[in-house]
Amino acid sequence: MLELQKNKKPVGNKKVDKEANTILVGKNKFTTGIFWQPFKDLTDKQKEIKASAKFAAADLFCIKNKGIPQYGLVSSKNGYASGMPSAAAAVSALLNDKSSTVAVFKVNIGWWLLVIRNDIILPEEDKIFKDEESVKKAFVAMLTVPDWGYKICPDAWSIQDTREIAIEELLAGKYEKSNLETVDKTVMIAIAFIACVMLVGGIGAFVWSQKREELLQMQRQMEEAKRLQLQREQERKAKEAELAAKPVPPAWEKIIDPASFASNCMGYVRKNFQVFAGWKLKSIKCEQKSASIEWVRGEMGTNEWLTEDAKAKGYIPQDAEISIIGNAAKGVIQYKEGELQEISGSPSFTQPDMKTKLGKWFENYGVASPRLTDNSKTVTLKENNKSETFPYTQFIFDNPRNPENVVNLLKMFSGLEFISIKCDNINDINVKWTYEGIIYAKK
Repeated sequence: MLELQKNKKPVGNKKVDKEANTILVGKNKFTTGIFWQPFKDLTDKQKEIKASAKFAAADLFCIKNKGIPQYGLVSSKNGYASGMPSAAAAVSALLNDKSSTVAVFKVNIGWWLLVIRNDIILPEEDKIFKDEESVKKAFVAMLTVPDWGYKICPDAWSIQDTREIAIEELLAGKYEKSNLETVDKTVMIAIAFIACVMLVGGIGAFVWSQKREELLQMQRQMEEAKRLQLQREQERKAKEAELAAKPVPPAWEKIIDPASFASNCMGYVRKNFQVFAGWKLKSIKCEQKSASIEWVRGEMGTNEWLTEDAKAKGYIPQDAEISIIGNAAKGVIQYKEGELQEISGSPSFTQPDMKTKLGKWFENYGVASPRLTDNSKTVTLKENNKSETFPYTQFIFDNPRNPENVVNLLKMFSGLEFISIKCDNINDINVKWTYEGIIYAKK
């Protein structure tokens, strides 16, 4: 709070190293960390300073005359000495063409933050920070309050509508000299006695002017801005922690249900496994996004049968793409949304165990010359840039059994996903089925 209250922690109780608030600009030394107050009555400045110094346990003061007059209080117990010039008063006078300034300067002892609002240096906003991250957060919090004349910070921070000004450049020429002076201790005792009488009588400490009320309101806005900034920072860190802990989704978390894939493929085979007025089926290949069908023209085959009549009778979907070259024809059928279901296929076996069981399966069901390849799939979670690799075994084999029977026989292998199923109509009687897919393995 701006108001000097009875229960406010005295300035003199702050433990600060002697050089903690002394900045070096060229060969000149300046002091920072001053507690600033606007005058409530300009007719007797010394009286007000001495009374305020008593409450603040301060024995040194300085006066800023440019713009709205203010006085600053400090204690010699904290390393301040009479005659030391105020950096805040000097800079505020140089930037007086605009009423409000929020600025951060790199200085020899760290980072110096100065906040001036409506020509008034805000109390406790003439301060030194030891690390860049802390002062940057304080600066950004101030920016949530609108209508700053000057917004000064390092260009390296890349904050929009700000600019960098070196403190050495700013104080290179003439500036207002506002040096620390000693408060008259004799008069302080008298003022303290009067103040005690006022407090006992319940009159109160000080009556604030309208300007001070405006400044109090601004301080409340600043505190709210800092609170919101802290809240946003906490939310950001919580979100980062949540993202960091979020696991990579397994490659087998959403795979095409093998039973749905096999049933869907059998549906197309049953519809097309016949002679269509002069056309006969050559092959059907079901893949994960579409099915392709090949026909061979007989003696009576016409183009219109495939492009019009077969679609009209429902053998081929209306939106199937049909191409005819000579006596050969090909149709591509794109699956509708939801036509193939998805499941989570948590694997049952490690790769060595799975290959052993597959070997027995191939032997039991008469599969000759199967091809097996060990591989893996890497899944990346973009939100937190985490990756994980999931092993699988890829297979290709031929079998006379239809897809629905094969899926039923393979149901012991969880994590199974078909890449393709192909039906070749060799001679209208014997059918060759070729199965290609993968089975995810435990790590």
